[in-house]
Amino acid sequence: MARRLLAEVRERTGALHGFVRLEALSRQELEASAAPGIALPAGAHWNHLSMPKPLASIDPSLLEETEISFGVPFVSGGQAGRSHPTIVSSALEASGRRIGMLFVELGRARAGDHNTLEAIEMLAASGAQAIAYRRLGQRLETQRCLRATAEETLRETHNAMIKHQQVGRMGDFRYNTRTGESFGSLECYKLFGYDPTLAEIDFGEWTSKIVPEDRQRIIDTLADCVSRGAPLKFEYRIELDGQIKYIACEGALDVDHVGDPTYYGVLTDVTERRRYEERLSAAQHELATAVRLASLGELAASIIHEVSQPITAIRLGAASALRWLDAPGGEKEVRASLKRMSEETARAASVIGGLRALARSSVTQLAEIDIIEAVREALTLIEGRASRERVSVATSFDKAAIPVCADRVQIQQVVVNLANNALDAMLRNGEHARQLHIACFKPDASHFGMSFADTGPGFTVDNPERLFDPLYSTKAEGMGLGLAICRKIVHAHQGEIVARANEPRGAIFEFTMPLMENAGVDLPRVR
Repeated sequence: MARRLLAEVRERTGALHGFVRLEALSRQELEASAAPGIALPAGAHWNHLSMPKPLASIDPSLLEETEISFGVPFVSGGQAGRSHPTIVSSALEASGRRIGMLFVELGRARAGDHNTLEAIEMLAASGAQAIAYRRLGQRLETQRCLRATAEETLRETHNAMIKHQQVGRMGDFRYNTRTGESFGSLECYKLFGYDPTLAEIDFGEWTSKIVPEDRQRIIDTLADCVSRGAPLKFEYRIELDGQIKYIACEGALDVDHVGDPTYYGVLTDVTERRRYEERLSAAQHELATAVRLASLGELAASIIHEVSQPITAIRLGAASALRWLDAPGGEKEVRASLKRMSEETARAASVIGGLRALARSSVTQLAEIDIIEAVREALTLIEGRASRERVSVATSFDKAAIPVCADRVQIQQVVVNLANNALDAMLRNGEHARQLHIACFKPDASHFGMSFADTGPGFTVDNPERLFDPLYSTKAEGMGLGLAICRKIVHAHQGEIVARANEPRGAIFEFTMPLMENAGVDLPRVR
């Protein structure tokens, strides 16, 4: 538009030089010749056709150019035969606002021509209108593009929100605490099976979806949160099409909302998560039961064998006592037989009592015990097997009583499991010696420790901690529960259990646990 204006000015007025500037120029700037291309040469003079008004704001990005000119400006003494010109300026105004300035260099003949000056003013006015219309069109087009971009962004955001809600099985809602009415997103309505065309959901309609067992609890919880302005965070069940759904609600009071107190928040279908949690809980319970039964099974074989020994001894002692009763002067032998029978009966009762305690309760029953005595009793359960399998069992704990606070049956279970593991390992020894060394040690002043060192093939696991994982076993026929049981028991006693390689062959399993205060135990210090 500016170029067209200059072309018409040149054609109508025969101007030597013209210049349009579409930006701010104060009168002082004009007089000081601050703008390039409009310097006032010596001998030239200004002719202001119109006093410029304050410049309207111009967005340079909407203009192709801000300075346009034609011809060559006069330079004093620079152009032969060119007399001193007159610089004519005219404000470019549209709708009462200045949008720029037009400068025209006229020769002396044209400068005083009234028609020429009138033509310049007319062209400046029409040109200003054309430039303003062009600028308005550009601005409208820019706004249209911006609006189209904003609408597209809004659509993409809305579609993304819907997809996110679909993936997350959730929907957003708003709840009016005064009317009890609420409304939500399409996905929120889908969760409850509502008609998506409903504008609002009545409080009674919402609570009717909640299962009777949860309904009053949720109504009371919601009322309490509303009364305190507290955040909403609760779960409940709804029934939809004969199926139970678990819904998690999280929301907060909209403090910026004008009008009735209103909550906004998110409802999430957590049914699948709850089902997984229920299955996980059931699996954990089954695993705990399996671990407990497996522990019982591992002990049962040894216990059956060992219980049969005192029963056999009782039977033989009874037969011997009966024979001595028939013999004159046999009272001493009868008394000795009855004493052995009593001891064997107590031994069998102790084994059976421990088994009953293990079967009936998995709770650790702590009491002050002599751990050396408990260990000795437990080792009697593996003596027969060790003898049959030609395993040399050596112990290093010929000490006085060592008091600890522990569950006697569970500690004995750990001892039997670790000893049986060692015997199992040495079944594959071939011609190698079969030796099991069981020793007590003192890792520090407040703990007691026991180690089981065998001469079996050892283990090849890079991380020995894996040996204590449930269902992990290095034996083809193993269930992988024995060591897991041991670790569980030792941890319940605030202790630790570790495994390491034995040199030159085999494995060592050690467990430690706290001593009772002021135990005064003198044991070898190791590691």
